[in-house]
Amino acid sequence: MKAKLLFVVFIVGLFTTSSWSQTLELWSTSSAGFDGVSHGCIYKTDANANNMEVVYNFYSNDGGLNGYSPSAGLVQATNKKLYGNCFAGGENDCGVIFEYDPANNTFTKKYDFVETEGKKPRTSMIQASNGRLYGVAEKGGISDWGTLFEYDIENDQYIVIHYFNSSDGRWPNGVLLQANNGKLYGCANAGGAMGFGVLFEFDLENNEYNLIESFNEAANGKGPTGNLIQANNGKIYGTATVGGDYYNGVIFEYNIEEDSLKKVFDFNWAEDGRYPIGGLLQLADGSLIGLTREGGDDNLAGIIYSFNINNHSLTKLVNLNDAVRNPRTGFFQASNNKLYAAYTGTTYHGGIFEYDIENEEATIKVPGGLPYSKWIEIEGNNDAIDESVLKNNIKLYPNPTNGLAILEFDKNIKVLQVNIWNMEGKLLRNYQDITSQKLTLDITGNGIYMVEIITKESKTVLKFIKE
Repeated sequence: MKAKLLFVVFIVGLFTTSSWSQTLELWSTSSAGFDGVSHGCIYKTDANANNMEVVYNFYSNDGGLNGYSPSAGLVQATNKKLYGNCFAGGENDCGVIFEYDPANNTFTKKYDFVETEGKKPRTSMIQASNGRLYGVAEKGGISDWGTLFEYDIENDQYIVIHYFNSSDGRWPNGVLLQANNGKLYGCANAGGAMGFGVLFEFDLENNEYNLIESFNEAANGKGPTGNLIQANNGKIYGTATVGGDYYNGVIFEYNIEEDSLKKVFDFNWAEDGRYPIGGLLQLADGSLIGLTREGGDDNLAGIIYSFNINNHSLTKLVNLNDAVRNPRTGFFQASNNKLYAAYTGTTYHGGIFEYDIENEEATIKVPGGLPYSKWIEIEGNNDAIDESVLKNNIKLYPNPTNGLAILEFDKNIKVLQVNIWNMEGKLLRNYQDITSQKLTLDITGNGIYMVEIITKESKTVLKFIKE
């Protein structure tokens, strides 16, 4: 069964901001690098995952003082700079937070982790609606159980906002989610009442941590990992690596309004894979797409699957094989509508593969490098489009907005496609076959979003804020 990207129609309603027009690039980190010498790197490709270029090698020139082995991806903040962290290195060999400016190719170490405040971060940070970065350190803190932290890019201040104590979770992992209620949601891989992990929330308004529920193995899974996602029905979805009826992992659903967590699918090895990895991604047709680390026809290779949030049914799309096997991350969707994820492969050096939804084909794009992180899509430095023309012919308003926003085109512009994605690089909306000169944008959740407008001749990207 193919997962189709459908045109989503919204009711037209009301409108400004400046636009900038540049080529798009895909960026990420690799934990081992590609030169056989460095201990990880920052690299980029063009918008179609070709022409890979390493822009910064860790360790090779500083002995690890600027960090090494980045196991997390990047986030682009509102200042257009990229932020990430390294699992190891730095002054205390506990990892670092770094900044990379793609405009002038400048790397800056921003913070050295210390054991008492958290160490060994493995997952990407997010920029919340207040402009600050949030993430988790898997270890360090109280009894080495991990921390939840905040980093203010304006004043370079690192603050621990929660120390995990095992009873409320330990070894937090996965990228945090800011839901449409403004709160942060995440998972810890272990701890809680049963020791099998927890789902938690953090209220940024009053700085309160709340343990939502402890995982209970067969009932709702064990060892939750990967990214959480808030689907268009307002509910939060995630995966647990093991547990469930067959101990092969589960998909779970959290209803914010009802404050209820439940298991919605049990994986069953050969039939539908086992050990789900990297969380889920929602496509424009409303379905969720994900990966398992093992299972399928080749019992150790894994599968690509689609999940229906309405009837909780799972469809196996592709059995992975030796060429592309054992995924390490969930999918990222680029503006070309292709999906990308990291894999292990038979040599364990892994790489990045591309999945074409329409043709159900998986193709290796970037071999090697031992990647553990997703890509993000940003503007490149090649300003190939006449920006003055676009400024006079495309409007996005109101901006910021606390409700709907309107994208308005001049009558002389023929727009072929509009894509909207968040700052984590997840595609939220895909509009095609556009016939009106106005398009209403309806996005669930406060935050910063990128809008790509594609015409026959060119493309441009606008940024807007929902408050």
